[in-house]
Amino acid sequence: MAQRLSTDTRRAELLDVGLRVFGDQPYEAVKLDAIAASAGISKGLLYHYFKGKRAFYLATLREVSERMLVATEVDPALPIDQAIAKTLRAFLTYIRDNSRLYLALLRGGAGVDPDAVLLVEEVRNTELRRIASALGHPKPSPQLELALYGFIGLAEAVGARFITEGHDEDAVLSLLIDSLGAIVAREVAHA
Repeated sequence: MAQRLSTDTRRAELLDVGLRVFGDQPYEAVKLDAIAASAGISKGLLYHYFKGKRAFYLATLREVSERMLVATEVDPALPIDQAIAKTLRAFLTYIRDNSRLYLALLRGGAGVDPDAVLLVEEVRNTELRRIASALGHPKPSPQLELALYGFIGLAEAVGARFITEGHDEDAVLSLLIDSLGAIVAREVAHA
């Protein structure tokens, strides 16, 4: 018999199931019947929380995104070089520990649904603003903004290879730090 949970608790539980299921299978292969069974609830109750598979998928991607943003907060109490290193290490740790979900967000999410594309862009823009602020440029020039957006793309691509090919985390971290340093130095020199 299903346990009666509060709305927030049940929703969080369902999102945890979604994180697991969508991390293990491509969107097309996921069936709501299987999700409901995995959660120990009826399909009707699942529809009570989410209007359908697409809504559930988007809520799951949003959960992945929010967890990653929490994990990669920049610590303003640290010197800039340490704060950036800590944030990039947190990014690598998060994507390593949540590799299937990260790859689903990065690869599957953006290709499946236009709202997923917008969600991925929201995350990128949030990270861009965080990095720019940490570097002392809360309102970056268009050129610096473009360069930082490029860095985020680099971090995503390198992160995906880090996960799929098992590269050394310290070497990847060093590459990302050096790349960001080179981008910032170039933009400061041309400002």
